[in-house]
Amino acid sequence: MGKYQSVIDYISYFKNVTEEEACYWGGGDKRDDGIFTISYPVYDKQLTSFIEEVTKTDLLDSNYISTLEKYGLPMTMSDEIMRVIHTSNEELTKAILTAYIRQERFNEGLWATAVKDKVFYKLLIRLQQLEDKL
Repeated sequence: MGKYQSVIDYISYFKNVTEEEACYWGGGDKRDDGIFTISYPVYDKQLTSFIEEVTKTDLLDSNYISTLEKYGLPMTMSDEIMRVIHTSNEELTKAILTAYIRQERFNEGLWATAVKDKVFYKLLIRLQQLEDKL
């Protein structure tokens, strides 16, 4: 059993889950006083469990912005980042995973996009490949 097995165990979840299954939007309702509430993502329990599991490991890179810059990648989630996942080393894989997890705070719904685009799935596959090399 590898160092990150508890996280890698989510591969089948991310392979099969749809964006609609992983997230719905709450709020956005008109209150009795005529004011509208702001909508917000409500994530599936398994997705939030995955995020919690990642935070229990050393997969989060506290310097992920610098790490992405080191590899010439933008801090914004982009196609460029998606293209390098399958060849990323452990340092870059951690930085990309961290960026997706932390940026949800500034870009609500990013995790749903990551599910739709299979980003978490691809990162976990890559992490498994890296562990298998050890």
